Amino acid sequence: MSVARKSVTVAAVAVAALAVAGTAVGATHYVITSLSQISPAVVKQLHGATGPRGPAGPPGTGTAYVANGSVDTLNQTATTVVTLPLPKAPALVQASAVVTNSGTPGDAQASCTIDLDGKALVPAVVIDAPAELTPLNNAGTGTATLYAAAPTPGTLTLTCLDVAGATTLSAQGSLSALVAGSVTTVAQPSPSASASASASPSASASPSASASSSASPSPSSSTSSSASPSASPSSSSGGLLPTPPR
Repeated sequence: MSVARKSVTVAAVAVAALAVAGTAVGATHYVITSLSQISPAVVKQLHGATGPRGPAGPPGTGTAYVANGSVDTLNQTATTVVTLPLPKAPALVQASAVVTNSGTPGDAQASCTIDLDGKALVPAVVIDAPAELTPLNNAGTGTATLYAAAPTPGTLTLTCLDVAGATTLSAQGSLSALVAGSVTTVAQPSPSASASASASPSASASPSASASSSASPSPSSSTSSSASPSASPSSSSGGLLPTPPR
């Protein structure tokens, strides 16, 4: 074989090898699994068209109800000051009461609470209304704010009564209820339990224990330990008296 033919054969083999290698490189695929594999400038250009507007959501449950009222004279039985129908529940209820004492000279007290269908939601709150001040017609007032959780629909009422029957008390009030998804009443610790745990006479200081441990005024113990006439001769000479020499 001549040199020319060998050169042609080598060139042909080289071209075939390059063709195969180029095909292999062109057939390589890259799978992108993270945006970090793409240039930030390219990522900014990757965005799709804006989609259609979604359907409207359901209406919210934050409905509020408010009512105001007053009563000219409180009695010793519960008197309705404000009434508020509550069609939805649960709800957070707030009540404000202003009690006015137009009498003189004595002070008076009123007791108010929040009821749901005639049942108390919270313990009654006592409101102090001072006597009418000087000059006359300058009546004394007392205020209070109550909070409660209404678990079911019904009729809310703010009721007040004259504790001592002074017949000089009038009241104004307001009721508001905010319907919520859920309302939870947090129980408070009992005042009697906290008082007994914080200060107990037996645990802090016992008068009997301190007196007995500090000094005991027993006469028998003091005289026997200080000096005993019968014990002194025996302790000095062993119980025998010396015999004089003859």
